[in-house]
Amino acid sequence: MRRLRLWCCLRLCTLQTFANLFVASFLVYNVCVYVSRSSQNEELRPTEAASAVFNPRTLLAPVVTQASVDELPSVGRVPPAADRHDLEPTDVWQNVTFSVGKFFVFSAYFERRMRPRFVRVIATGRVHLPSTLRPLYCRLHFSNGSEATVRAQHRVIKENWGLAYTARFVLCPTDEPPRAVSLFEKSADLGSRPVTVQDVQPSAARLGRFAVCVKPFHYEYNRAVWLVEFIEFHRLLGVSRFIFYNHTVGPDVERVLRFYQSRDLVTVLPWHIALRSQKEVRTENMFAALNDCLYRTMYRYSYTALVDVDEYIVPRQHADYGQLFDLLGGRGRETYGSYIFQNCFFYLYWENDTAVAERLHLSPQQESQFPYLISLYKTRRVRTPHRFYSRSKYLVVPERVVEAGNHQVWEHAPGFRSMNVGEHFGLVHHFRICEFGGFDCMKKDSIVDRTTHRFIRPLAGQVLAVCDAIFGGNCPVAPPLGSPW
Repeated sequence: MRRLRLWCCLRLCTLQTFANLFVASFLVYNVCVYVSRSSQNEELRPTEAASAVFNPRTLLAPVVTQASVDELPSVGRVPPAADRHDLEPTDVWQNVTFSVGKFFVFSAYFERRMRPRFVRVIATGRVHLPSTLRPLYCRLHFSNGSEATVRAQHRVIKENWGLAYTARFVLCPTDEPPRAVSLFEKSADLGSRPVTVQDVQPSAARLGRFAVCVKPFHYEYNRAVWLVEFIEFHRLLGVSRFIFYNHTVGPDVERVLRFYQSRDLVTVLPWHIALRSQKEVRTENMFAALNDCLYRTMYRYSYTALVDVDEYIVPRQHADYGQLFDLLGGRGRETYGSYIFQNCFFYLYWENDTAVAERLHLSPQQESQFPYLISLYKTRRVRTPHRFYSRSKYLVVPERVVEAGNHQVWEHAPGFRSMNVGEHFGLVHHFRICEFGGFDCMKKDSIVDRTTHRFIRPLAGQVLAVCDAIFGGNCPVAPPLGSPW
């Protein structure tokens, strides 16, 4: 009996040992398989990510075909004149010395919407003209060789910030559109050189549905990657024309502008005026630029957005501007001339969003080489948007607006008004440092808003493809933000 018990114990021990060994072997096998598969996945992920990010023409090509670089004319090809949009820079600032002192003339447009009709000249002069000012006259040059002289009327554009000089309209009454117009004082020999009068009629065929106007570049603006991002983001939203005013830009931005000009997407107008910015006139005479662009796109584009390069009007429920304005335009198609969107600051001092690397499967090394796209990395914003008309930005139906301002329309054509667009339809994503200097803005109540991340793959692909075409590789690093003080 004792031997039987001993034999049973030995058998049980042996079976337990084999069981333990089996379980241990099974666990080791699964761990090895898991590690092996994980290592294979880790070997694949960088390759896929590298293709998605650094070779956008391959993996990302299927999602950017609608607006890819390959669908545009080849590098260096400039479309012939017959194919070009009638928006090319034929206008420059003229410095004309009248009895009032410095006076500047830029462009002219024939105004068909009002009676009596007239030529509207975009000009700049002193806010308060002296009572001793000699009358200013318009000399109208017609295509048949005839000329006519009429007395000019002045109209100051509202925003001048209390500085000595302001953008203004000079109005020259005429029933028929002249070929050109020049300004002069009757008792003086000197006057302005003739300025071509642009006459775009309501029956003209549209060149596109959406255009963007941007205030003048200045201070040697050289954030090339942010400019490419701005253009490509808006192309995804349906914009087909960008109009920029160039006071001064850096070499990288100049290359970007030339690239897009060669593809007939961008119009760049020289913007050199002999006035001191912020001391004599507001921010490179920006209000003249905004109103010139308003009239330059009139009847040529259905909608024009007036924004800066650090501002994005982003739809929240719709894929692009086309879908959004199919809705908004249908609500009072014959009533609204402008569409106002509330502003939200996305302060650049707040942290970068780690979801960019996660969604694009970027390794730390790859992310360090990935361009710094503010619309993707800066997703923390102030919780409560600004009220309407405070920091707002907007789109207009150009022919329904008479005078444009920075944050609102100052005057609509008769019968039209503004629509305040609810934040659930769209917001202005405004990327900047603290507006009053320092870092106190970071203490404001904030939330994370990743609305722009639905564009993350096509935007990344297009920006990288454009940078490759322009710079032969990665996008150039943006200059530092500078001192907040």
